[in-house]
Amino acid sequence: MPNINGTNGDDNIDVTNDNGTLNGTPQGTPINNVRGRGGDDDITITDSTIANNVLGNAGTDTITVTNSTIGGRLASGSDADTVDISGSTVGNIRLGGGDDTLNFISTSVSGDIRGGSGTDTLNLPVGTVITDDTFGVITVEDGVGYSISSGTFTLPSGTTVTYSAFENGSGMPCFTRDTLILAQQGPIAIQSLRTGDLIPTLGHGLHPIRWIGKREFDRKALVDNPRLWPVRISAGALGGGLPERDLLVSRQHRMLVQSRIAQRMFGATEVLIPAIKLTAMPGIYVDESVESVEYFHLLFDQHQVIFAEEAPTESLYTGPEALKSLSAASRREIFEIFPELTDLDYCVDPARPIPRGRLQAQLITRHLKNNKPLLQSVPSCATNEF
Repeated sequence: MPNINGTNGDDNIDVTNDNGTLNGTPQGTPINNVRGRGGDDDITITDSTIANNVLGNAGTDTITVTNSTIGGRLASGSDADTVDISGSTVGNIRLGGGDDTLNFISTSVSGDIRGGSGTDTLNLPVGTVITDDTFGVITVEDGVGYSISSGTFTLPSGTTVTYSAFENGSGMPCFTRDTLILAQQGPIAIQSLRTGDLIPTLGHGLHPIRWIGKREFDRKALVDNPRLWPVRISAGALGGGLPERDLLVSRQHRMLVQSRIAQRMFGATEVLIPAIKLTAMPGIYVDESVESVEYFHLLFDQHQVIFAEEAPTESLYTGPEALKSLSAASRREIFEIFPELTDLDYCVDPARPIPRGRLQAQLITRHLKNNKPLLQSVPSCATNEF
């Protein structure tokens, strides 16, 4: 059986239906080993069986494994790597020395999962029960980060996996294609925005977009990973006639809640709450009817409250947990623009307070109990007074 051995440059390695290619050149079938070697590699394995190992090796690599079997070891390298694995079977998973991210969905591991010497993130499906040696029992929720070290987790399917040498888990906030973002010249579809475009922010005037990122998922990916289904916020569901049209965002994307209830609970009239937490409210729900979804990120010099379909919502928050949920390529682009974010001691202030998970649920419960909208007044910028 042939091996696929990458070069010392940036490689694209693809194995689909057991047929392998290296930078578009056929490598044979079936595949014995995949080795990325040097460079920042993109390794994708779909509907295939790899007899032995998949190794990222040096470089900042992205490894995606879907509906496949890896007989031996799946290992990233010495840099900050991202591994996405779903619907698969693997012997062991080993992360390397960088700050790595492992997104683990509906997969069985005959051995165990180990993080590396960096600060590593293990993202798991909603409903997974983690039994951590340090932090105790944790049930994974959308939009709620968690700290972990070593222990076991049980997936919603019932599969139990042993893990060690991890630090945390996190989510990914973003908008969907065709969302109208309020710009200086008026509402513009998000896919038509460009870096440098001036965007009105709540309370801080006009700010230029510094970076735009996007990622697309087809229906199969959505079914395989239910956390990726968008949340639909129906027109008017937030109060004050907002949003003006239905708004689709990722589950972890935060919307502004502006109310006297928030003031009493947190000492601030305005707070940011993940969309998934808002689904207890009428007209806000996880939409599993879409055939595909394309998520977009908008980044500014600081975290901002901007306007999507005229409703106040957050831009991309570059806290350390949020950054780890992005692809390695996206992180590289952001670090080139904001090198200070690579400093572990650098703190990014959120645009508005972000309550902890349990308090988020209590806030929504009180709004329901008192029959109060999430936006009790329309922010001035939504009426173009900026």
